[in-house]
Amino acid sequence: MVEEKHDSSNFLLIFSLSLARFVTQPHAILLGLLLIDIGLTFNYSIGIVGQLKTASNVVAMVFAVLAGAFSVRYSPKSIMLFGSACIVISAIGCYLAPDFTSLLIIFSLSGIGFSLIGSMSSTAIGEYLPAAKRAGAIGILTASLAVSYLVSSQVINYLSGVGGWRVGFLWYIFPISTLALIGIIWGIPNKPKSKSQNPVSVSFFEGFKAVFSNSSAIACLLGYTSYMVTWNTLLLFNTSYLRQVFDVSLSFAAMITVINSLSYIFGSLICSRMVKRINNRKTAALSSILVGGSFGIYFILNNLYLTIALAIFICIMAGIFATAGQSLALEQVPKFRGTMMSLNSASISLGGVLSSSIGGLILIIYNYSILGYLVAIVSVLSFIIYFKFAKDPIRITSYNNEHKLLT
Repeated sequence: MVEEKHDSSNFLLIFSLSLARFVTQPHAILLGLLLIDIGLTFNYSIGIVGQLKTASNVVAMVFAVLAGAFSVRYSPKSIMLFGSACIVISAIGCYLAPDFTSLLIIFSLSGIGFSLIGSMSSTAIGEYLPAAKRAGAIGILTASLAVSYLVSSQVINYLSGVGGWRVGFLWYIFPISTLALIGIIWGIPNKPKSKSQNPVSVSFFEGFKAVFSNSSAIACLLGYTSYMVTWNTLLLFNTSYLRQVFDVSLSFAAMITVINSLSYIFGSLICSRMVKRINNRKTAALSSILVGGSFGIYFILNNLYLTIALAIFICIMAGIFATAGQSLALEQVPKFRGTMMSLNSASISLGGVLSSSIGGLILIIYNYSILGYLVAIVSVLSFIIYFKFAKDPIRITSYNNEHKLLT
């Protein structure tokens, strides 16, 4: 009976965290699908409208760092509640935004929710689940992001046909983000994040000291930043690329998003099997270089179906990387998981800032081909960082335990 109770509480926890992560994506999905439409409304180019994502990522990066400090004293649940409330407010505000400047400010609030929920959901997995179940749970959380793309792209595409790009915020993002807020209240434990710490006695900067004194933790942060420069390029510009270069309809582009989402889900769920064979570090390094290397040819293919096939491969590798990369980061500084995962979220946002700002500038001055070459080069940096400088604490611990038993 006790085991069944634990299984039930674990299921509720993972479901609530997955739903919370689910709602961090629709803002970006709507922007990616409807960049052209939003630009027509305010008479701006795609490169300029893409800066909505830049602003959101800048705000996300700032709040991720703040969360890294506050996580040593406050529970993941408290921080996630604030982030979830920001997404709810942003949904209403984006629907009502009268001009592009207002939209830029209000859209940025979604970045707060993205960073706080992303970092604290991973932290909650590390704090409330045993080590044996963490990789599988991280895989489920990662898959929930792709499920969001799968569902949200179709709903937003339909709603945009009914009432334009604004109604997606009111009729879809607002209700599901409200539901996620309720889920956080109901499904995540209120207990302190660690019994071994007295939150009042811990300095806000203690977690930062622990992370930045760990060379492997720093490598994980830098590697994830480099990778996100590459991956965000597909998330933000792919739909516009297909519509502009291959002249596909918005409905067809949304269908491609579904296929890509399924591929990402597949990759995130099979990652645990790869990790058992070659560990988190090597899995992250290999998948990052495969994602980036594929971009070197993605934007120069002249055949639509070859382009779609390559996108499927990229998304599978991206799902594998996301699970391996986050699992690796989660174990770097066990005593201060909240700080580590907050900084990991900041690195994700920094990668998003670089990809959207520089990517938008490249598209204004040059073209998609140049963009593909540059992100491919950046991915090489991610591979080197993970392969040469990151360490896998769990694999090292397992090896040491086995060695002790043998001796």
